[in-house]
Amino acid sequence: MKKLLRTFNIDNANVFSAPMIGKSRTKDDPYRPTDDNDEEINKPHYLAAVGALLYLATNTRPDISFAVSVLARHSQKSTSRHWQGVKHFLRYLRGMEDLGLHFRKNISSDIIGQIDSGFKTNPVSSKSQTGYIFIKNCTPISWRSTKQTVTATSINCVELLSFHEASREVVWLRTMQHAILQMSGIPLMDNP
Repeated sequence: MKKLLRTFNIDNANVFSAPMIGKSRTKDDPYRPTDDNDEEINKPHYLAAVGALLYLATNTRPDISFAVSVLARHSQKSTSRHWQGVKHFLRYLRGMEDLGLHFRKNISSDIIGQIDSGFKTNPVSSKSQTGYIFIKNCTPISWRSTKQTVTATSINCVELLSFHEASREVVWLRTMQHAILQMSGIPLMDNP
């Protein structure tokens, strides 16, 4: 993360307390679809920043997944507004450099999951958002925040789609846990 902040000249900038500018459904929404008169920016520069942020979100920082996914949606036609969003995000990260994943030993063998969804979070495409996180030994081991591929017609439908995605993930996690314990010769517990 420090290398990323140095690359984009954020290492000495003031910090922000929120990862992204507030999103609203009005004309002042900073991430609304671009107008024809918006100034386009250096696309490779924007893609490099978003790619580095996606790497962080995927590997060590589940807390930034949603904000990074919002910035990544504008990779095709990024403008100066989107670049301001990236800079804002990097200044937030500068204040949170010490955060990361810390595994604890022998806390609990259970995999604990949390799921959430938002109905029609994208007013342009009417798509809903799904997010889940699974925790083992007080540390996230799997997480995701993404737009649903199907346009849901109700809040119940959104919740069912989210639950389905999270159920598939937890079955895979439990299968992997069982296989790892079996291959390493560790005795299996009653609730693997």
